[in-house]
Amino acid sequence: MRLFLAFLLLGSVYVWQHDDELRLAWRQSQPGYTPPQVTLFATSWCGYCRQMREYFAAEKIPYTELDIETSARGKVWHEQLGGGGVPVTLVGETVIRGYNPGGVSAALASQ
Repeated sequence: MRLFLAFLLLGSVYVWQHDDELRLAWRQSQPGYTPPQVTLFATSWCGYCRQMREYFAAEKIPYTELDIETSARGKVWHEQLGGGGVPVTLVGETVIRGYNPGGVSAALASQ
C-alpha cells in the first residue's frame, strides 16, 4: 500500500511540474490544431536571446525573429510592447519578457 501511495505521489508531482507541456502536447494532437504565432524580439549579441533560439529549436517551436537593431518593424513593434530589454517573446497576444521558457510553454498551452 505504501509503495502504491509513493508511486501515486510521484506521478502527481510529475504531472504538476509538467502540466503546461502535457496540455500543449494534447492540444497539438487534436485535429485542426493551428499553432499560435510566436515572435521573438531580439538582438544578435544577446546571450538570453541565443538561449531562447536554442529553446525554440529544441522544442521545435516555429517562430519569427525580429532584430530590434536592424529591423525597423522590429524596433517599432518592440517599442509598442513597452520596449525595455530583450528578449521579448510574443505568443499570440501574450507578452513574455526575458528568457522564460516556462512562460512561453504556459502561453502556448493556453492558446
